Amino acid sequence: MILAMNIGNTNLLLGLIKDGRISSIRQPVDSLLSRDDFTHVIKRFLSGMEESVTDAIISSVNPRLTKHLEDATNELFAITPLILNKSMSMKLDLSCYDTELIGSDRIAVCEAAAMKYNTPSIVFDFGTATTINVVDGYNRFIGGAILPGLMMGINALSKNTALLPGVELALQAPLIGRNTRECILSGAIFGAASMLDGMKHRIEEQLGQKATVIITGGNANYIMPICKAGVIHAPDLLLEGLYILIGGYEWFII
Repeated sequence: MILAMNIGNTNLLLGLIKDGRISSIRQPVDSLLSRDDFTHVIKRFLSGMEESVTDAIISSVNPRLTKHLEDATNELFAITPLILNKSMSMKLDLSCYDTELIGSDRIAVCEAAAMKYNTPSIVFDFGTATTINVVDGYNRFIGGAILPGLMMGINALSKNTALLPGVELALQAPLIGRNTRECILSGAIFGAASMLDGMKHRIEEQLGQKATVIITGGNANYIMPICKAGVIHAPDLLLEGLYILIGGYEWFII
Protein backbone atom coordinates (compact mmCIF):
# COMPACT_ATOMS: atom_id res chain seq x y z
CA MET A 1 0.00 0.00 0.00
CA ILE A 2 1.30 3.43 -0.96
CA LEU A 3 0.87 6.48 1.28
CA ALA A 4 0.66 9.77 -0.63
CA MET A 5 1.33 12.98 1.32
CA ASN A 6 1.24 16.66 0.44
CA ILE A 7 2.35 19.54 2.64
CA GLY A 8 0.52 22.63 1.47
CA ASN A 9 0.55 26.17 2.78
CA THR A 10 -2.53 25.51 4.92
CA ASN A 11 -3.02 21.75 5.26
CA LEU A 12 -1.22 18.42 5.31
CA LEU A 13 -3.06 16.08 2.96
CA LEU A 14 -2.73 12.31 3.42
CA GLY A 15 -4.17 9.79 0.98
CA LEU A 16 -4.52 6.03 0.55
CA ILE A 17 -6.20 3.90 -2.10
CA LYS A 18 -8.80 1.59 -0.55
CA ASP A 19 -11.06 -0.62 -2.65
CA GLY A 20 -10.17 1.36 -5.76
CA ARG A 21 -11.02 4.71 -4.15
CA ILE A 22 -8.85 7.35 -2.54
CA SER A 23 -9.51 8.07 1.12
CA SER A 24 -7.87 11.14 2.59
CA ILE A 25 -7.67 13.50 5.54
CA ARG A 26 -6.46 17.08 5.98
CA GLN A 27 -4.63 18.47 9.00
CA PRO A 28 -3.76 22.16 9.46
CA VAL A 29 -0.01 22.59 9.07
CA ASP A 30 0.15 25.20 11.84
CA SER A 31 -0.43 22.32 14.29
CA LEU A 32 2.57 20.37 12.94
CA LEU A 33 5.83 21.51 14.47
CA SER A 34 7.90 18.32 14.80
CA ARG A 35 8.44 14.77 13.55
CA ASP A 36 6.29 13.49 16.42
CA ASP A 37 3.38 15.69 15.32
CA PHE A 38 3.49 14.18 11.83
CA THR A 39 3.85 10.67 13.28
CA HIS A 40 0.72 11.15 15.38
CA VAL A 41 -1.38 12.35 12.42
CA ILE A 42 -0.21 9.51 10.15
CA LYS A 43 -0.92 6.86 12.80
CA ARG A 44 -4.37 8.31 13.42
CA PHE A 45 -5.10 8.20 9.68
CA LEU A 46 -3.86 4.64 9.20
CA SER A 47 -5.67 3.27 12.28
CA GLY A 48 -3.35 0.31 12.78
CA MET A 49 -2.55 -0.36 9.12
CA GLU A 50 1.04 0.88 9.39
CA GLU A 51 2.47 -2.53 8.48
CA SER A 52 0.58 -2.44 5.15
CA VAL A 53 2.46 0.63 3.91
CA THR A 54 5.20 -0.42 1.51
CA ASP A 55 6.02 2.88 -0.16
CA ALA A 56 5.39 6.61 0.21
CA ILE A 57 5.63 9.82 -1.78
CA ILE A 58 5.81 13.39 -0.50
CA SER A 59 4.95 16.63 -2.25
CA SER A 60 5.69 19.79 -0.32
CA VAL A 61 5.63 23.57 -0.72
CA ASN A 62 6.98 24.04 2.82
CA PRO A 63 10.64 22.97 2.93
CA ARG A 64 10.82 23.62 6.69
CA LEU A 65 8.34 20.82 7.34
CA THR A 66 9.43 18.36 4.65
CA LYS A 67 12.26 16.90 6.75
CA HIS A 68 9.93 16.29 9.70
CA LEU A 69 7.52 14.34 7.47
CA GLU A 70 10.38 12.41 5.86
CA ASP A 71 11.74 11.46 9.30
CA ALA A 72 8.28 10.41 10.49
CA THR A 73 7.89 8.18 7.43
CA ASN A 74 11.30 6.60 8.01
CA GLU A 75 10.49 5.96 11.65
CA LEU A 76 7.02 4.48 11.07
CA PHE A 77 7.64 2.33 8.01
CA ALA A 78 11.44 1.94 7.74
CA ILE A 79 11.27 3.30 4.18
CA THR A 80 12.64 6.38 2.48
CA PRO A 81 9.80 8.30 0.84
CA LEU A 82 10.09 9.59 -2.70
CA ILE A 83 10.21 13.39 -2.66
CA LEU A 84 8.47 14.83 -5.72
CA ASN A 85 10.85 16.95 -7.77
CA LYS A 86 11.03 18.45 -11.23
CA SER A 87 13.69 15.95 -12.38
CA MET A 88 11.51 12.87 -11.88
CA SER A 89 10.44 10.74 -14.81
CA MET A 90 6.91 11.79 -15.80
CA LYS A 91 4.55 12.09 -18.74
CA LEU A 92 4.37 15.85 -18.22
CA ASP A 93 6.95 17.83 -20.21
CA LEU A 94 8.33 20.76 -18.17
CA SER A 95 10.84 21.95 -20.77
CA CYS A 96 8.74 24.97 -21.80
CA TYR A 97 8.64 26.45 -18.30
CA ASP A 98 11.23 27.97 -15.95
CA THR A 99 10.95 25.42 -13.14
CA GLU A 100 13.25 27.11 -10.62
CA LEU A 101 10.37 28.03 -8.30
CA ILE A 102 7.60 25.70 -9.51
CA GLY A 103 5.52 24.17 -6.72
CA SER A 104 5.49 20.40 -6.57
CA ASP A 105 1.70 20.50 -6.15
CA ARG A 106 1.42 22.11 -9.60
CA ILE A 107 3.53 19.30 -11.06
CA ALA A 108 1.31 16.66 -9.45
CA VAL A 109 -2.03 18.06 -10.62
CA CYS A 110 -0.73 18.61 -14.15
CA GLU A 111 0.74 15.11 -14.32
CA ALA A 112 -2.67 13.74 -13.39
CA ALA A 113 -4.36 15.95 -15.99
CA ALA A 114 -1.91 14.88 -18.70
CA MET A 115 -2.34 11.20 -17.87
CA LYS A 116 -6.11 11.15 -17.36
CA TYR A 117 -7.38 13.49 -20.06
CA ASN A 118 -4.62 13.51 -22.71
CA THR A 119 -5.99 16.74 -24.22
CA PRO A 120 -5.20 20.41 -23.79
CA SER A 121 -6.14 21.02 -20.14
CA ILE A 122 -6.55 24.00 -17.84
CA VAL A 123 -6.32 23.09 -14.15
CA PHE A 124 -7.69 25.63 -11.67
CA ASP A 125 -6.42 24.75 -8.19
CA PHE A 126 -8.35 26.70 -5.56
CA GLY A 127 -6.16 26.39 -2.48
CA THR A 128 -4.40 28.87 -0.21
CA ALA A 129 -3.38 30.53 -3.45
CA THR A 130 -5.29 29.95 -6.67
CA THR A 131 -3.12 28.54 -9.44
CA ILE A 132 -4.04 28.22 -13.11
CA ASN A 133 -2.04 25.57 -14.93
CA VAL A 134 -2.09 24.96 -18.68
CA VAL A 135 -1.09 21.67 -20.34
CA ASP A 136 -1.14 21.64 -24.14
CA GLY A 137 -2.09 18.78 -26.45
CA TYR A 138 1.49 17.47 -26.38
CA ASN A 139 1.50 17.12 -22.57
CA ARG A 140 3.70 20.20 -22.21
CA PHE A 141 3.20 22.37 -19.16
CA ILE A 142 3.29 25.77 -20.83
CA GLY A 143 2.58 27.95 -17.78
CA GLY A 144 -0.39 29.66 -16.23
CA ALA A 145 -1.15 32.22 -13.56
CA ILE A 146 -1.13 32.59 -9.76
CA LEU A 147 -3.46 34.80 -7.76
CA PRO A 148 -4.59 35.10 -4.14
CA GLY A 149 -6.85 32.35 -2.87
CA LEU A 150 -10.39 33.03 -1.70
CA MET A 151 -9.57 33.31 2.02
CA MET A 152 -6.33 35.14 1.32
CA GLY A 153 -8.30 37.83 -0.49
CA ILE A 154 -10.93 38.04 2.25
CA ASN A 155 -8.25 38.28 4.96
CA ALA A 156 -6.42 40.98 3.01
CA LEU A 157 -9.60 43.07 2.87
CA SER A 158 -10.03 42.83 6.63
CA LYS A 159 -6.36 43.48 7.38
CA ASN A 160 -5.94 46.46 5.06
CA THR A 161 -9.18 48.33 5.70
CA ALA A 162 -10.56 50.01 8.80
CA LEU A 163 -14.14 48.72 8.70
CA LEU A 164 -14.41 45.58 6.55
CA PRO A 165 -14.81 42.47 8.72
CA GLY A 166 -13.28 39.06 8.32
CA VAL A 167 -15.81 36.48 7.16
CA GLU A 168 -15.88 32.74 6.62
CA LEU A 169 -16.60 31.18 3.24
CA ALA A 170 -20.13 29.86 2.75
CA LEU A 171 -21.78 27.87 -0.01
CA GLN A 172 -24.89 30.04 0.05
CA ALA A 173 -23.61 33.40 -1.14
CA PRO A 174 -25.88 35.83 -3.02
CA LEU A 175 -24.64 37.43 -6.20
CA ILE A 176 -25.86 40.85 -5.01
CA GLY A 177 -25.00 41.16 -1.35
CA ARG A 178 -27.54 42.78 0.97
CA ASN A 179 -25.02 43.58 3.66
CA THR A 180 -21.25 43.96 3.92
CA ARG A 181 -20.63 40.30 4.83
CA GLU A 182 -22.62 39.09 1.81
CA CYS A 183 -20.86 41.60 -0.45
CA ILE A 184 -17.46 40.24 0.60
CA LEU A 185 -18.62 36.65 0.01
CA SER A 186 -20.03 37.56 -3.40
CA GLY A 187 -16.78 39.23 -4.38
CA ALA A 188 -14.74 36.22 -3.31
CA ILE A 189 -16.89 33.42 -4.72
CA PHE A 190 -18.60 34.94 -7.77
CA GLY A 191 -15.42 36.87 -8.51
CA ALA A 192 -13.43 33.62 -8.58
CA ALA A 193 -16.05 31.91 -10.76
CA SER A 194 -16.06 34.84 -13.19
CA MET A 195 -12.26 34.76 -13.24
CA LEU A 196 -12.40 31.07 -14.18
CA ASP A 197 -14.91 31.69 -16.96
CA GLY A 198 -12.92 34.60 -18.36
CA MET A 199 -9.49 33.00 -18.08
CA LYS A 200 -10.76 29.81 -19.74
CA HIS A 201 -11.95 31.86 -22.71
CA ARG A 202 -8.71 33.84 -22.98
CA ILE A 203 -6.46 30.79 -22.64
CA GLU A 204 -8.42 28.85 -25.26
CA GLU A 205 -8.10 31.83 -27.61
CA GLN A 206 -4.33 31.76 -27.16
CA LEU A 207 -4.16 27.96 -27.55
CA GLY A 208 -6.33 28.14 -30.66
CA GLN A 209 -8.47 25.23 -29.49
CA LYS A 210 -10.84 24.09 -26.76
CA ALA A 211 -9.43 22.71 -23.53
CA THR A 212 -10.65 20.40 -20.78
CA VAL A 213 -11.19 22.52 -17.67
CA ILE A 214 -10.54 20.83 -14.33
CA ILE A 215 -11.03 22.40 -10.91
CA THR A 216 -9.52 21.08 -7.71
CA GLY A 217 -8.30 22.29 -4.33
CA GLY A 218 -9.89 22.80 -0.94
CA ASN A 219 -12.06 25.74 -2.05
CA ALA A 220 -13.22 24.31 -5.39
CA ASN A 221 -16.59 23.24 -3.99
CA TYR A 222 -17.52 26.90 -3.51
CA ILE A 223 -16.81 27.65 -7.17
CA MET A 224 -18.11 24.52 -8.90
CA PRO A 225 -21.87 25.21 -8.67
CA ILE A 226 -21.71 28.70 -10.20
CA CYS A 227 -19.22 28.39 -13.04
CA LYS A 228 -20.74 29.01 -16.45
CA ALA A 229 -17.94 27.15 -18.19
CA GLY A 230 -18.21 23.36 -18.36
CA VAL A 231 -15.77 22.03 -15.78
CA ILE A 232 -14.72 18.73 -14.24
CA HIS A 233 -14.48 18.74 -10.44
CA ALA A 234 -11.55 16.51 -9.46
CA PRO A 235 -11.10 16.88 -5.68
CA ASP A 236 -8.41 14.16 -5.51
CA LEU A 237 -6.39 15.32 -8.53
CA LEU A 238 -3.25 16.08 -6.51
CA LEU A 239 -3.27 12.67 -4.83
CA GLU A 240 -3.95 11.00 -8.18
CA GLY A 241 -0.90 12.78 -9.58
CA LEU A 242 1.24 11.54 -6.71
CA TYR A 243 0.09 7.96 -7.24
CA ILE A 244 0.79 8.24 -10.95
CA LEU A 245 4.28 9.59 -10.30
CA ILE A 246 5.21 6.78 -7.92
CA GLY A 247 3.25 3.94 -9.49
CA GLY A 248 2.98 4.74 -13.19
CA TYR A 249 -0.19 3.44 -14.86
CA GLU A 250 -1.00 0.97 -12.08
CA TRP A 251 -3.22 3.45 -10.25
CA PHE A 252 -5.75 3.38 -13.11
CA ILE A 253 -6.27 -0.36 -13.00
CA ILE A 254 -6.70 -0.70 -9.23
